[in-house]
Amino acid sequence: MFVAKVSKGDISGTTLTDVADTSYRVDSVFLKVIVRGKNVSLYSYKDDIKTRYYVLNNRDNELKELGYYAFESPKNQSVVIVRSYRRQLLATAYSFIDNDQKVIRAINNADYDEVTLLKIAQAINQSSGEQVTYETQTGARLFLGAAIRNNKLTFKDFPTPFKPGTSTTGYAPAVSFGIDYIANKRTKKLVLRAEVMLAANRYNFSNVSLDDRGSTASLDVKQFNVSLMPQLIYNFYTGDNLMAYFGAGVGFNYSTYNNYTFYGNYPNFAVSTDVKNKYPEFEKVSFTAPFKLGVVVNNTIEIGATYFYPSVLVTTDRTLAKATAFQLGVNYLFGK
Repeated sequence: MFVAKVSKGDISGTTLTDVADTSYRVDSVFLKVIVRGKNVSLYSYKDDIKTRYYVLNNRDNELKELGYYAFESPKNQSVVIVRSYRRQLLATAYSFIDNDQKVIRAINNADYDEVTLLKIAQAINQSSGEQVTYETQTGARLFLGAAIRNNKLTFKDFPTPFKPGTSTTGYAPAVSFGIDYIANKRTKKLVLRAEVMLAANRYNFSNVSLDDRGSTASLDVKQFNVSLMPQLIYNFYTGDNLMAYFGAGVGFNYSTYNNYTFYGNYPNFAVSTDVKNKYPEFEKVSFTAPFKLGVVVNNTIEIGATYFYPSVLVTTDRTLAKATAFQLGVNYLFGK
């Protein structure tokens, strides 16, 4: 299956207009293999409108429909054929072979049919064999990204240093890198991603009220987090230079923390202050689930939003505090 531009213009004499219809749609289609070669490969696609031929340049990995259009001339009431495919084939041939006049003459006089185009493709490949090389459909690419995260830490239950439901939010940067395994590099429908993310989070509770007697508490926790996140990404829309996707996965987090201290102030109690280092104790290992939605532009720039399912950061025999995050980021994708 390929993602291809499929021309929409009819070439039969009954429905022709007075200008050539060069419009097209972008679609995922199964192409018939005519020849695979070391330089170019030739394919065809047939539907109710017409048969189209495609050439794949193995040097730039670009699939193009060979243009063949028709329109009715209002001046002399005759059908005019636009043979754009000849110019396309000449440009392709010049990139692989020298000034071979025999091949050039064959292209300049080529008809739009399988037998003729097969011979030209074989000439460009400098071989008569129908299956010269086979190209793998799988692929891989590296990526590098940066993001801004909105983090939220919420205390859930006693015994905690704050009332249940107390939370704080903050913004922090994140960087990531990884590799994508692409099941079919033509369609890029399914992508298996392995991502490593480095994030700096801060949870600052400043003079938080504890009761109606004037008691307050403060806590400033800085967290450095390393996450390994395998994900499955599905591209649900493919257009001209644009793909839209959603994805999900699991996240394995390892965290380190600053030398934080809890400060409690109880002016109407016998013990008016409470100072505890490393209290409460935060988990070093936690788990989350990222859910993504985004777009890829020109197969190079990925822009996406990610929601991270709550991960448990403080626990005893039950969950005491959970952290969630929402992220906006940009990735640069290396290679096609």
